[in-house]
This record gives sequence, structure tokens and C-alpha cells, in this order.
Amino acid sequence: MFNKFTFLNQMEENIRTSLIYPFHIKHKELIGNDFYNEEYPDTYHCHSFEEVLNKAYREPKAFYLSEEDKKYYSEQEIDFISKVIEFETENVNNNKVLLDLNLSEETIEYIEKYKLDNNMTFEEAINDILHRIIETNQSK
Repeated sequence: MFNKFTFLNQMEENIRTSLIYPFHIKHKELIGNDFYNEEYPDTYHCHSFEEVLNKAYREPKAFYLSEEDKKYYSEQEIDFISKVIEFETENVNNNKVLLDLNLSEETIEYIEKYKLDNNMTFEEAINDILHRIIETNQSK
């Protein structure tokens, strides 16, 4: 007897496991150690686009798509991945700078708010704030 529920579950599983989203990892750029695999040192895949975005988000400097990988993605998906990587790479770099400067949480929040309020990049916000401080000190 045909069981519609079992059939649909099987189809869903077949579709989920049949979809492949390949990507590569540059091990020298890894932040964490989630991607180490002796058999496939730099080639990985996921079965959903959401999983791919999560990988790109967690390892923005290490994640990349080869030309061969890109054949499995739509232009829209490639563009979205690029935006996630760009955004997160900037955040990783900004966080490193902020940690190196040993700034208080209050100061970091101020810089982030200033950046957003003035529609600036992190670097532009820091430069603008520093110039204002210098101008204020020179006028005293």
C-alpha cells in the first residue's frame, strides 16, 4: 500500500542529501579548528545553503569558492556569500584592532554607534573621532 507520508519523507531526504554546495578552506587563515580533515585538507561541502553561510560567517578569511565550486551556486548565492564574507572579515579585523587598543566596552560601543549613525566604515569612524579629538586638543 502506498504511504504518502513515507514517500514524502523519503523524497525530502533524497533532495536534502543530493544537494551539494562545495567550498574550500585556506587552513592558514582559520580562526578555529572546525574544518580540519586529513583526507580532504581544503575541500568541503554542505547540503544546504544555510550551512554554507554559517561556514562563511564563522571563517570569513579562510572560506572561499573555487571556480569549480561556483558552478554549483546561483549568482545570487555567490553574491550573498561574498557579502557575508566581506561583512564578517571587516568585523574580525575591527575586533582585532579594538582588542589591540585595549579599549573599554563603553568606548567600543561608542565607536560602533558613531559608525552606524554616520554611515561610515570602521576606519572612517576611528579617523573622524581621532581628528575631532586632535582638533579639540589643539583649540585648547
